[in-house]
Amino acid sequence: TTAVVVKSSFDIKLEELRDAGIAVEIRDSQPQSQDGVTGVSPISDEQEMELEALSPKATLAAYLDNEVENSELGEATAKKLLEKGVGILRELNDEAANKGDTSLSLNSPPNEAIVTELEIESVSVLGFGSFRQEAVYPLSNRGVVLLRGTNKDFGSDSNGVGKSTLAMASLWALAGSTDPRPTQDGKVTDVVNDFSKVAEVTLRGSINSKPFLVKRTKSTSSKASSLTFVLDSSDLTRQSSKDTQALINERFNMESQMLTRTIFHGQHTIGGLLESSDAKLKEELSYLVSLEIWQQSASLARSKQRELMRKASELEGMLSLRGKDKMRAEEKSHVAKKEMERREMVLENERVTLLQKKQSLPINSDASDIEEAM
Repeated sequence: TTAVVVKSSFDIKLEELRDAGIAVEIRDSQPQSQDGVTGVSPISDEQEMELEALSPKATLAAYLDNEVENSELGEATAKKLLEKGVGILRELNDEAANKGDTSLSLNSPPNEAIVTELEIESVSVLGFGSFRQEAVYPLSNRGVVLLRGTNKDFGSDSNGVGKSTLAMASLWALAGSTDPRPTQDGKVTDVVNDFSKVAEVTLRGSINSKPFLVKRTKSTSSKASSLTFVLDSSDLTRQSSKDTQALINERFNMESQMLTRTIFHGQHTIGGLLESSDAKLKEELSYLVSLEIWQQSASLARSKQRELMRKASELEGMLSLRGKDKMRAEEKSHVAKKEMERREMVLENERVTLLQKKQSLPINSDASDIEEAM
């Protein structure tokens, strides 16, 4: 019998790349099983999808269970945290329900994400960056493409020949930015070629199987700048570029920050997540997963913590005052006890004296003699 080896699509693609002379290095890390044999991840894709579809309450329970399994928390602590966490989620749920907001639900999974299928067919540039004359670049089904060039004005160096400009021209057409770095204002004003008066980029493709055209122009005079948007043969261009941009964002279900995280990547963003702070990482995750209920929960938990700390501080102050009152009372009690003991001694001495006088009196003495003796 002849053994038939079935190759995966990954292996097939790998052979194609290597046959084409492309060096491919594979770095793969898989978890080790207890017997030391490399195994697969204990969580399958299906299970991961199920985790993403969990309700907030179930998500919190799953997280705490994982912390217990990793010995990060004890079972008693996890149980207490779950109880308090569910209480906070229920409070948010009730508050939202009272306002008629159904987006936050304690037991319902998050709303299904809107999927946008974007296919870019071509981009044309004119007077844009280093492209003085019009250049049309096809983008449909191109696979991996290496851009290289030679700067004839300044030797053989490829800097400034338009590689990044061409690669980011589509981003500029869609969002008005040529920099994939997630900056506060990624707008670039110097996109007009030095020998041109107007920079123009036209992007063609389809979104959810509907053809679209986006054309952005920028002039050395800001009044001549424009943004055109045509979708499924309908001209949806608005009176201002700002309104047209808002419509593009709405129809594409995106914004420039999302584009720079999914389609357009530059050398400055390679280690972005690895170098992110905790707050920055949460901000990045919020673009993929709705964190609204967790952000509100954290805010409410912090508010409750501040209130409890305030009450604890008040109680500590009261305990301190009562402690001082107790000390003063104990001092007074001690003084009073000493005074009582002193008086008891005085009374005892007087009693003994009287008893001695009584015993020294004659038995037949009359009452007047007794009174006189006393």
